[in-house]
Amino acid sequence: MGKIEWGRIKFPVKIIKKEPDAVYMGLTYGLYDTIEFSNGELGVIFDPAMHCKDEMIGKIKKITLGMLLYKVEKIEKPEKKVTGDKNSSGLDIKGQVEEIIPFDDPKKGMDVIVDFGVGKIAFDIDLYLHYEKYGHLSLNVGDYIHASGRVDLMSIE
Repeated sequence: MGKIEWGRIKFPVKIIKKEPDAVYMGLTYGLYDTIEFSNGELGVIFDPAMHCKDEMIGKIKKITLGMLLYKVEKIEKPEKKVTGDKNSSGLDIKGQVEEIIPFDDPKKGMDVIVDFGVGKIAFDIDLYLHYEKYGHLSLNVGDYIHASGRVDLMSIE
């Protein structure tokens, strides 16, 4: 996800809580942050760089999210929706492809930005690594998709 202009896909959420991912010898390595989207839906996101601070709990902050795909597929029905999983750092989204940014070698894949109604998310489709899984997809701007995966907090302000 190298050429994404992250500032363009910021959106507000309420920070509910943060919990350590792994702690070793008194040091924390990553966080799980619980967020509330503007529609009231809760989701847990992985915060590997530990961007979320104690003083942010209970406050509205602008964030950017990146998704490590478990699956993505085109859908016929125009729908924008996010569903959180309170037990893992994953989201299930339905939304509209807003932008496609080809890799330097377009045959190897693309970055995709999706509007899911209450926010936007970015993910990459790496055809070099996952051609059998995603090679059949021919995504275009305006397509509606259903995607799920682990979601990482890329930035917060």
